[in-house]
Amino acid sequence: MDNNASKLFVFSGAGLSAESGLSTFRTGDGIWTRNSVEEVCSINTWRRNRAAVFEFYNDRIREKHDAKPNAAHMLLAKWQNTWGAERVQLLTLAGTQTPPGMGTSISPTR
Repeated sequence: MDNNASKLFVFSGAGLSAESGLSTFRTGDGIWTRNSVEEVCSINTWRRNRAAVFEFYNDRIREKHDAKPNAAHMLLAKWQNTWGAERVQLLTLAGTQTPPGMGTSISPTR
């Protein structure tokens, strides 16, 4: 990318996070094969067994905390450092946080 170029937008999904060891939800060995969405993501479970809901989400938080940036994250961070964070934007469709070393990202609006 030269200095006259416009912005570079990188749209990624769960695959980018999976490379850092984060579990995906829908793959063959994903989170939903080990957990029932109805049991950990419903108001009924929240009312009946909050501990199960907290355990599920705390596991996701721990997993994200322990994840390390992978080669793609490092390349994106390098591009941001070279061309500026305002010109290299990452949209993580999986809803993950901005990888370490990345200055900015775009959050999906729902």
